[in-house]
Amino acid sequence: MRRIHAAAVAAILLLSGGGPLLAQERGKPGEFDYYLYALSWTPAYCVREGKNADPRQCATGGERAGFVLHGLWPQWNAGGWPERCTRDRNIPKRVADAMLEIMPTPELVEHQWAKHGTCSGLTPDLYFADAMAAWERVRIPPEFVTAAPGTTVTAQQVEKRFVEVNFDLTPARIATVCDRQGLYEIRICMDKDLVFRDCGAKVEDRCRPDQTLTVR
Repeated sequence: MRRIHAAAVAAILLLSGGGPLLAQERGKPGEFDYYLYALSWTPAYCVREGKNADPRQCATGGERAGFVLHGLWPQWNAGGWPERCTRDRNIPKRVADAMLEIMPTPELVEHQWAKHGTCSGLTPDLYFADAMAAWERVRIPPEFVTAAPGTTVTAQQVEKRFVEVNFDLTPARIATVCDRQGLYEIRICMDKDLVFRDCGAKVEDRCRPDQTLTVR
């Protein structure tokens, strides 16, 4: 299993804003069509937050995390997604502790369960097992596992590399998301068995051709 250091990926949760889909709605557990698997680009967080960025994640010099796990989100084919489908906030400690191998903080684990996992129709054990399995399913191109200062590549090139290194992943099954600073997230569509599938409505590339993934 690929490992990420918790100190290198603190506050991924702050990256969740800005990728417009459709307005979310309260739904019923298990009533969704597919998953959206999100990988966030760590340097984008560092640029966004500036002096407020977590220094453990954004320290200069040495190895810095590249793409890291953000979440596994139930979606509807017609667009949009359910959220906070139950008031269940209880995650067994052994499950939460195990997720810290690939998620930076207990707070992020708790947030993902409360907002997204409660709509999966699964127990916390099974939902986070799926998140782990999705992390294993998607291969991050080796040049993006860590972020080398001075790296500059277009969002289109990043998407192309993900398609090249992941069997059966196609442009219709992946989306790049940018803000004014450039690329900050990759989103990949999977069915409930974590098999790549075409994305539903409103999940599409949100980057201009000239926007880049940059490490400052």
